[in-house]
Amino acid sequence: MLLLLVVVVVVVVVVVVIVVVPGLKDISNHDHLQLDALPNANHSESVVGAFTCHRNDSQSGVVKPFNLTKPAFRKVPIPQPIPKLGKAKPVPKTLYEEPSEFKTLYSIKKNNKVLAEEHLKELANLELKCADPTLKEKTYLKLREIENERNKLLQFNKKKCISMPNFETPTPIKMTKAAVLREGKVHLNEEEAELKWLEELEKGGKEDRQFVKWQSTMKEQDMKQSMLELEKLRLKSKIIREDAILAKEKLQEENRRTVLQLKQETEEMLQDYLQQQLEEEQQSKKVVQEIAEGQKMAKDAKKKVHEQKKKIVQDVQRGKQELNAAALENATIEMQKRLEIIDRIRVLTATQQCHNTKLFDTTETSGSGLLGEMSLAELQERLAVMRRWEQEDQEKKRYEILLSKQASQELISDTLDVILKHRNEKSQMTSLRRQKQKEAIKEDSHSKIYDDEINVLQRLLEEKRSRRLKCMQPSSKQISRKISPHKQTGKYMEQEDSCKEKVIKDIHVTFYPTAREQSR
Repeated sequence: MLLLLVVVVVVVVVVVVIVVVPGLKDISNHDHLQLDALPNANHSESVVGAFTCHRNDSQSGVVKPFNLTKPAFRKVPIPQPIPKLGKAKPVPKTLYEEPSEFKTLYSIKKNNKVLAEEHLKELANLELKCADPTLKEKTYLKLREIENERNKLLQFNKKKCISMPNFETPTPIKMTKAAVLREGKVHLNEEEAELKWLEELEKGGKEDRQFVKWQSTMKEQDMKQSMLELEKLRLKSKIIREDAILAKEKLQEENRRTVLQLKQETEEMLQDYLQQQLEEEQQSKKVVQEIAEGQKMAKDAKKKVHEQKKKIVQDVQRGKQELNAAALENATIEMQKRLEIIDRIRVLTATQQCHNTKLFDTTETSGSGLLGEMSLAELQERLAVMRRWEQEDQEKKRYEILLSKQASQELISDTLDVILKHRNEKSQMTSLRRQKQKEAIKEDSHSKIYDDEINVLQRLLEEKRSRRLKCMQPSSKQISRKISPHKQTGKYMEQEDSCKEKVIKDIHVTFYPTAREQSR
């Protein structure tokens, strides 16, 4: 029995400890929260007093009843401060409205649809151009004449390549004072350089003629090799061009055959289409006649109504015109009366004015007592003297300007004489140089070296050209065909050869300067 009692007591104590201890902890936490929530420190005494009174009321050592269903104290949450938010932005109007771009797109689509429908109606009304594919010989001849006139305006035979600039003819320069002095200074510097060169030769200087000769020979060899390469490239390009023309003609023949087949098929289709169209036109004519009769009846009724309205309007206009005429007569009478009164008032004011005139003496002064006081006549005399002095100063300045102009003209004339001398000398030198160059070119043309490759290329080119000319013979069926610029190859190739020969001559002139210029 004692053991049972002891066990029961121990169990009760354990249960009390498990239940009561967490409740005490909650109470202590609640008390601490209340103390922290108090705003000021002055209330601390009242809080302590309240706790002390509560402790005195409770009796120590008294057993309290145990209740498992008693709820624990709830934690009181601390209120958080409400944040101050800024004003919210208003919602834009575009959110509830459609953008203007959709409207523009819708209008564009609508207009395009209307235009497409109109275009379709126009095409439906037009007659088919393929209905009569065959043409007469006169039409072919007229078409050929029109094409020839257009080709003359287009000028296909012109040189397509850009011509080389002609450095021999200098650009014209305005001979101003600055240009003359500048050119004269250049010629004086050239004279000084020549004098220095002659002085150096007198002292024992060496000439570089042998080096110049060797340099010219090497350049000639390089030039010949470059000319041979250019000829090879030219012949190869012509061969490629002939091949391209032949291939183009083959394609054109194939296209012609396909076109003829298509024309035959279209003729058959058109005949069937025309028969159907005639039947539809007869039916549509009947409908149109019925509609026209109904429209005539409506027009007659409209005309009658229009005539009745015209009569009513004419009567109203006549009444208005009569009233306006009476009002104008009354207004004119009143205006005439007012004008008569104004004329009388003006006459009275003109007669009442007094004319008090006073004579003016130019020799008298104003009498104000100033130091610079003078009469009008004295002022005029002084102004005349000042004008004479100004004229004398201007004449002196003019004389000085004329002297300076004469000096500058003399200087310019002297410099022009020097420039003309130098130009004449240079022209003589250039003429001699060109004669030598022409002689050298003639010798080179007589002693040209032709490679085996060039001969082979020329033979190929002649064979392909003959084949092309055979294929390009005109036929009666090809009268209305357009003449392409590629078929005018004969004249074009001759012009190209002449252009290339000119270019080669210009290159030869630039590569072979005189020994005198190189020594400088």
